[in-house]
Amino acid sequence: MVTKSRFLYFWSCLTICTLHTEVYATTASTSSTTTKSTSTLRGTATPLFLNPDDLSAITGHKPLSEMDSIYSSMGKDMAYKDYLMQLNSQRQISIYKHIEYSTNQTYRDQFRNTYSADANIDVVTENRPFTSIISDINSQLGLKDHLLESDILVPNSIFNNRSYDQGTIRKRYLPSGGIAGQIWGLMVPYKFIPGYSSGDKQKVLDAMDKIKTATCIDFHVKSGGDSDYLDITNVVGCSSAVGKHGGAQVLSLASTCVSEEGIILHELLHALGIHHTQSRLDRDNYISINTNNVAQGDLPNFDIYPNQHTDPYSVEYDYQSVMHYGEDDFSTGGTVITPLATGASIGQRNGLSYLDKVTLNLLYGCYDKTPHYWPMDEIDTTNDLVVGTTDVTGPTFSSDPQFLTGLDGGYHLNALRIRSEDGYANLGSHPNKCLVDPERCNNGFTLLFWLKIEDRHLYKQHIISSLDRSSEDRGFEIQFDSLPLIGRFLEIHVQQEDQHDILPIFNDYKYWNHIAVTWSTTNGIKSYVNGTVNNIPAIQIPNGMSIDDNKPSLIIGKSPDLNGSDDADFLIDDVVFWEKEISVAEICNIRDNGPYHDIPSGEGSHGRRATTIGTLTSYVGL
Repeated sequence: MVTKSRFLYFWSCLTICTLHTEVYATTASTSSTTTKSTSTLRGTATPLFLNPDDLSAITGHKPLSEMDSIYSSMGKDMAYKDYLMQLNSQRQISIYKHIEYSTNQTYRDQFRNTYSADANIDVVTENRPFTSIISDINSQLGLKDHLLESDILVPNSIFNNRSYDQGTIRKRYLPSGGIAGQIWGLMVPYKFIPGYSSGDKQKVLDAMDKIKTATCIDFHVKSGGDSDYLDITNVVGCSSAVGKHGGAQVLSLASTCVSEEGIILHELLHALGIHHTQSRLDRDNYISINTNNVAQGDLPNFDIYPNQHTDPYSVEYDYQSVMHYGEDDFSTGGTVITPLATGASIGQRNGLSYLDKVTLNLLYGCYDKTPHYWPMDEIDTTNDLVVGTTDVTGPTFSSDPQFLTGLDGGYHLNALRIRSEDGYANLGSHPNKCLVDPERCNNGFTLLFWLKIEDRHLYKQHIISSLDRSSEDRGFEIQFDSLPLIGRFLEIHVQQEDQHDILPIFNDYKYWNHIAVTWSTTNGIKSYVNGTVNNIPAIQIPNGMSIDDNKPSLIIGKSPDLNGSDDADFLIDDVVFWEKEISVAEICNIRDNGPYHDIPSGEGSHGRRATTIGTLTSYVGL
């Protein structure tokens, strides 16, 4: 009988001879746009730019991703801008002249003289949600008709370029949609206006430090080379634009606003690109809005609309977000917002929630603080995508019955299933990122996922890969294979600049198994099955030459050569990638409770995400 130790020599020789076999490519899915008319119905929380006839398209339990695509197909950017212009013409909102403010010091001085900061403010703050306090402050300052949703400054700059992107998927750096600007870099410049009190200034700096600690975002005093920056003033109550709009950008924090750190954090998150939680496209799955308790003029504060920056991440709805309205905001008497989850509360006063931090980290690429995560639970039926921290596309030739990529029942809710000769899922291109290139992983990496091989007689099934082994390329690959007398195993490859590491993980894989692979330059490859370490040592092969990362795509279910024929039938669920080497204890925590296992009790959606998405009982293809 051939032992595993004797097998290693044979296996390593065989692997060395077949190191270069495949090539990557990427695909994109496109969608068209058409424009719909604007309408608002009294007594219902009507989407602000959908015709009433279109309401049936978004009613019921639809996930965020699918609703987002419905909006995208209806010309969301143009329609929302038209709607804001309508509010402006009806004097319900005054668009602030961002272009003049951001480029003209004289206009900035005039702007600051327009309002009287903190004049005769008397606001009760005890035991009230931040959003209620903000609304009261801004109302007493006479700013209600100048702000959207009580605290959002709408720049005139969003109307100047009325063209909008009709490309594939809403990505991080595309032109903005709706009222959101771009996102900032990891260093956000700021400047306090002359006369801003030292005490208030320190409170703002303390809140910035809270964000800095939780994310990779930092704030620094504006220097001569910073043309875009936050101009922190106190003349427009508690208010901010959403995202980066360029030049000197108003972030107003009057003295009454900085009395609560949560208010400062709320406005800073607006500036960083985050909307109010209850404006999410899927909010009706989580809260009910009694608009009969809201004045007619305040109804626009409860509209729903897309945020191109955060929507694609599909982060779980968060009742405890610092960005969520309270139950009685804009009430004429009686409760306005009721959580649909038992025991959930809204309008917390404690500062950033766990998922607020996750959202910022995903938005700004802080993957040493929060991992990449593909739950593999939802299909966006409009664009035929699997939803995750980046959109997952299938083959462009999916109409051919041989090429099947879709969802099936998973270990947790649903799972991605590759069941075909040439099916695959493209997790996107990530040039110069740790996600696809070990040389970029200064702290190592950890890849985790649940795996079940449906047809174990199909060998060399490519599970997940960023490595083109047919040419000079850096990356990693995990492949299912089998050899006579040895059995079935996963074959792990990590290609560095000057070394190729290889490691097998022996298992039958007939049932669900949790797989974890860690790598670092110090410790090399380690692997774990269901939390138990694999003690087989890795084989290390010097390259004899320097190798670059030439194929930065990450693919599930296909060899790097997308034109080849690679039979596969497997399910993969809850794919997690940490840009650092994590401990065995952390691996087990993720195995048992997912990547957000340390979310405090009472936060998130209280289980309603699972109810909204549901579990498939049979295969659904793209």
